[in-house]
Amino acid sequence: MQKYRYLYWLTFFNVFYLGNIFFSYIFAIKKRVMELKHQTYTKINTLYKRHVDGPNKGKIILGEYSDKEVEYLKNCQWQWFEKLDGTNFAVYWDGHKKEFHGKSENAQIKKEWIDYLETIFTDETLSAAFPLRFDENGNEISMLVRVYGELHGKGIQGKMGKAYSDDAQQDFIFRVFDINIGEWWLEMDAVSVCTDILGVEMCPYIGEMTVDEAEAIVKKGFKSRVGDCEAEGLVGRPLYGLRKRNGGRILVKIKTCDYRQLGITE
Repeated sequence: MQKYRYLYWLTFFNVFYLGNIFFSYIFAIKKRVMELKHQTYTKINTLYKRHVDGPNKGKIILGEYSDKEVEYLKNCQWQWFEKLDGTNFAVYWDGHKKEFHGKSENAQIKKEWIDYLETIFTDETLSAAFPLRFDENGNEISMLVRVYGELHGKGIQGKMGKAYSDDAQQDFIFRVFDINIGEWWLEMDAVSVCTDILGVEMCPYIGEMTVDEAEAIVKKGFKSRVGDCEAEGLVGRPLYGLRKRNGGRILVKIKTCDYRQLGITE
């Protein structure tokens, strides 16, 4: 009898222990999937810090860099893109289905925006740009693609919404500025290949230059590459996708309006 009691408790313990491991594993996987469901695009700081109070509240403080990494790398070559004034949007694709996400998980998304994006990002074009991959045993390799871009057009950012389109009949236009696949951010050439397959535009690429050179262009002001208006500014990234100590990407934006507020025009 003692022997059977011992076996009973041993079996109970094993089932309980293994059950906990199993459900912990399932919960961890579920949590991981939930974390991947929405990924807010990297917050991009302005080149310089801003006054937080006093008569100059909100204005930039020339020479006081927002990120020390940007200051350290300012003499290196960066890739610079025109900063467009629209609403941040992303297209998610796992090889079978797509989803459209706003800037944040709770962002308000209008039906007309989705209707427009549905006409561009079809399952066929997404499959062509990001085909499924299989391992040596024929098992599908899971993937999650996120195509980030700026949506502008009717009712988005006031009059600037239509300024970026040369087609008066076109209500909206979506321009891609970044693509993420799993843990990897694609280089600009790869993004260009994907956008060509998708049939969408990239945000205008201005060129390679140092931070100081980019700042000089923004101070003076320059015409938008996609609209009959002054460009809002530039967004830059180091050539080789460098990261901060916390794993965050190193990006920076420089806005013309910040210098106009200080009376700087060149």
